[in-house]
Amino acid sequence: MKYYGLIMPSVFPTGVYVRGIEQTAISSESGGVNEITATLTNGMQNIFTVRNGAKGDTGKSTVITGLTATIDDGTGTPSVEVKSGGTPEERSFTLAFSNLKGETGENAAITGATATVDSGTGTPSVEVQTGGTPEARSFAFAFSNLKGDKGDKGDTGQPFTIAKTYGSIAAMNAAIATDNVPEGCFVAIDTGNVEDADNGKLYLKSSGAYMFITDMSGVKGLKGDKGDKGDTGAKGATGATGAAGVGISGITAESTSTADGGTSTYKITLTNGATYNFSVKNGSKGSTGATGATGATGATGATGAVGATFTYSDGVLTITPN
Repeated sequence: MKYYGLIMPSVFPTGVYVRGIEQTAISSESGGVNEITATLTNGMQNIFTVRNGAKGDTGKSTVITGLTATIDDGTGTPSVEVKSGGTPEERSFTLAFSNLKGETGENAAITGATATVDSGTGTPSVEVQTGGTPEARSFAFAFSNLKGDKGDKGDTGQPFTIAKTYGSIAAMNAAIATDNVPEGCFVAIDTGNVEDADNGKLYLKSSGAYMFITDMSGVKGLKGDKGDKGDTGAKGATGATGAAGVGISGITAESTSTADGGTSTYKITLTNGATYNFSVKNGSKGSTGATGATGATGATGATGAVGATFTYSDGVLTITPN
């Protein structure tokens, strides 16, 4: 700010008055000096100084010694009341919240839920869509990328085979070091007695021991190879004569028709006395066929016998047979 004060020619029209006031030195330091220069209308200047006050002592820091909060169960417009305690150097605060609880909503019924799963791979996600009303909701879940990436093809496994059969568990354990059965192979116990509790037990050879796997007693065995064809069996005895069958004993015409498209009816009588009627419909008469080509000339016939002799004389006809 360059000028201070007022120019008052109307108040002092003939005297000397202040033409302008300007701050010519500025200080913001504690106890610093500021200079103000006043210029009069006669050209004279007066300088006066204004000294800054001393900087005050540093205030003490305030420590928050405690903070508590309460919430009522009211509903309405939310609000909070803050109360402070302690001293300016050690303050505590109490916050009292009111009406944070919302109005009781209406119970919603779930009327349906559907889910779909795509065949994509990647980051699994689900999209949920709501339907219906706030009182009757339905949900549709769309799952994506739940399918994992295709794994590497595994090594071909070994078929299930029983490498060796022992007559008892004791014999199996006794031969573990010398039976030449590789680790990871199966052996079975066959005591020859289906009533024996050890019969049908399956073991897996591991490092230095046989591990019990399962009891195969009563389990259907694997299908064996097809056996050789057996010998033809002896001819069986002649069976008893079966009951007489039912045949046709006769067919009679009940009605006949030779008309174009007419129907003829026939009755079939069986040997057990039952009868059945059936109808036969004539076909429609066909149109007249075209005239056939002229046939070839036949061979000359044999000479006929000599006929009678006719004589006519004087108006008389005489016939003389041969």
